[in-house]
Amino acid sequence: VTTVDVDLVSEAGLLALDGIYDNELPYDNMTLQASYDEETSNITVKELAMTARNVTAKVNTQISLSPDKITAPITIRLDELLQQQIKPLWPDALRGEGAEIWLTQKLSAGKVTDAVIRFDLTALRDETFDRWQSGVENITADFEIENMDIDYRAPLSPARHAYGTGRYKGDVLAITINRAALDD
Repeated sequence: VTTVDVDLVSEAGLLALDGIYDNELPYDNMTLQASYDEETSNITVKELAMTARNVTAKVNTQISLSPDKITAPITIRLDELLQQQIKPLWPDALRGEGAEIWLTQKLSAGKVTDAVIRFDLTALRDETFDRWQSGVENITADFEIENMDIDYRAPLSPARHAYGTGRYKGDVLAITINRAALDD
């Protein structure tokens, strides 16, 4: 066998994402369309769709395998995410980052739409301890906001019912507001 095509469906389960989440992530309604090519040692994830904590995400990647290293540039797409759903999904690997405070505390109400999150996942085999070490790099996110309240600089009044776009890259979160209401 030199190639394998996979179509899987799972109604519910737990997903272990070491290096991203400290605990297993419960999910519902997972579907996976993927293929493996032995000649290139690549796994192509055409689409992994799943619902975790009431948020549906679609993931695709091209995983490169070698005996001592695994790399995967990952893209996650979220059509819609209510602001209050961000905190329960925030990765443990990013706890304490400046973006966490902004996305989970300074933004409220409203929703995020058309979000695209990208990062590079790398796992290296540590032969000394016969285990794998994983990490995430090059995290970016592009999204739109709708009807969001933004407490951008206390003690100034927050922007209310804001619409605009956001980008997270290199530990910097930039939000461009196209329209919003400000208190007098």
